[in-house]
Amino acid sequence: MKNGVVYTLAYMFFMILTYLWRISAFSAMKESADNFDNLVFAANIALFINYIILIAIAYSRGKKVDKKYIVIFPIIAGLFDVILAFIPLVPTVMNIIAIVSGVSGNKVVYVVQQSEQKETKKVTKKTNKKTTKKDK
Repeated sequence: MKNGVVYTLAYMFFMILTYLWRISAFSAMKESADNFDNLVFAANIALFINYIILIAIAYSRGKKVDKKYIVIFPIIAGLFDVILAFIPLVPTVMNIIAIVSGVSGNKVVYVVQQSEQKETKKVTKKTNKKTTKKDK
């Protein structure tokens, strides 16, 4: 994921799918109680595959912007969504943190003012003179 916009759109698309899988499973469970086990199993498999894709997206973005820890957020969200489904807020928060961390992944550039540049040049010249005197 080279671009933050592409990362955000891809991550949000698959994040929204996690909610659609869960909603469709709940609505299907209400209508037919005889296929309850099959529906829960199918929803969990769909969620698992979906979170694998989210982990891959977060990993590629984290690798690009030198924030490899981003991958932990969809992992935690997947664990709470697939295993601990009765806690609905944690996956949402973890996915939002993954999006924000990935979008704000630009590298920091420090700008030095003119007066600071002159001072640093003087300091480096002094240290260079000191090191050359020590070497002799």
